[in-house]
Amino acid sequence: MKKRNICILVFIGLFLCLSGLYAFYGMKITTVSLVGSSHYTPEQIYAILFETPSQARTIPFYIKQKRGKLVKKTIPFVDQYDIKLISRNTVEVTVYEKEILAYLTMMETDFYFDTKGYVVAARSNEGESKIPDVVYVSGLQFPSVVVNQPLPIADKEIFSLLVQLVSQLKRRKIPVEEIHFSLDQSITLYLDQRRIQVLLGQGTSIVGKVTKLSQLYEHILGKKGILYLNHYSPEQKDQDIIFENETKQSSETTQNPTN
Repeated sequence: MKKRNICILVFIGLFLCLSGLYAFYGMKITTVSLVGSSHYTPEQIYAILFETPSQARTIPFYIKQKRGKLVKKTIPFVDQYDIKLISRNTVEVTVYEKEILAYLTMMETDFYFDTKGYVVAARSNEGESKIPDVVYVSGLQFPSVVVNQPLPIADKEIFSLLVQLVSQLKRRKIPVEEIHFSLDQSITLYLDQRRIQVLLGQGTSIVGKVTKLSQLYEHILGKKGILYLNHYSPEQKDQDIIFENETKQSSETTQNPTN
């Protein structure tokens, strides 16, 4: 009878030990429920957060989460993220993305930067697709560009002007493909598959010029040519604005629209 009880206790002990080992080593996170990401799929986030099988073990993950010892990963385009265990096999990841201002190209690589001038990510411009609705900036020269570091901007006023310009274009919902800065810091916009150039001059009255562009946008859309806003001033009433229509090999003069 005594031997029988000992055998039962040994069996129970082994069962509990094996159950514990299974729970610790065998129970794994297999699924990510993703919230707030426009750049990544759940599978991509899973691969970033759980690089090795051991990192995906449920019990160790739960213990680290409760103790506040989870090591956050650096994820391109992501400012921060929250992660929590919602079942034994699933974590919920809530992503807070960085606000991408624009991108520039160096050495066959597209560098995306935010409104503070920090480079948030880099992508090959040969094999990887562009991020939708992010404008390309050309003409600005930098000695080097490093991800997770600020752009080495010599002229802070030019960058502030760029931030203001992109903000106004987004606000007016004008889809610009490229913003080009010439050597004298004059600005040219390229729209409608680069069929339309808009000359803005050196950045004076930028809000008024973008407002005027929004009023003329539907009128010039589908044409090919140059819109001259470089000498436009919102303070002057009834100004004639020239659109050089290359399709018709002529120039059009439009009055100041009021809408």
